[in-house]
Amino acid sequence: MAIIFLSSLSLTVDLPTLKGMPSTTFRYNATLKNEGDEELSVNLLADAPASFQVNFNLSGQDVTNIPLGANQTQRLSIEVQPIGDISAGSYPIIVQAQGVEAQASLTLTAEVTGQAKLSVSAPDGRLSGQAYAGRDTPLKVILQNTGTAAARGIELSASESSGWSVDFTPKQISEIPAGQQVEVTANIHPADKAIAGDYMVTVSAQPAEGASQSADFQLTVLTSTLWGVVGIALVTIAMGVVALAVVRFGRR
Repeated sequence: MAIIFLSSLSLTVDLPTLKGMPSTTFRYNATLKNEGDEELSVNLLADAPASFQVNFNLSGQDVTNIPLGANQTQRLSIEVQPIGDISAGSYPIIVQAQGVEAQASLTLTAEVTGQAKLSVSAPDGRLSGQAYAGRDTPLKVILQNTGTAAARGIELSASESSGWSVDFTPKQISEIPAGQQVEVTANIHPADKAIAGDYMVTVSAQPAEGASQSADFQLTVLTSTLWGVVGIALVTIAMGVVALAVVRFGRR
């Protein structure tokens, strides 16, 4: 009497739909079971959009094949990693488990949400300018959102030299939509006794969600010409006094 072996596979997942940002690694917990009467060598395959990479992980190791004994079950992690910049949207990933005479499949969904991406620059792209010691100098700063979602709750701050002050107008920005930019003014006041030369001011923008972005602006500080004018005037007055004294006393 011939013995007939039945081959059957099942592949299930705990949560078939996961949501995350373009930088998220989507991890699906799946169960692979050999429901047949003989051992199977199971190949793991995935059909995903070109902007995704799919790996199968078993006990901390990446695998593409799993041996399964009769009626044996294995838990594995299916890791879906977006590659590069991708747009927000819903992306299907078809996963297949293939034995010699049995196969199973399921469809996963990666819900990619938008992500803000800020940059800090100047209107003309030149991160440099001039300022006078002890005087307010306005510096135009451009905040641009090149991401796929709005950047919200943006706080502006600066790192400057000792004795300096930097105020922003406005200091807070409620929202920059995706693909848009906003111009703000940094009112920079170098120290009253700042020595002429080059200084660095770091302007930072911190959104409510996401990493802070910054840019270094190089400012050339010039000293005021007022004291030079005063000095020349004093010298002129002194020379006039001396000349007058010489004239008056020279006649005696």
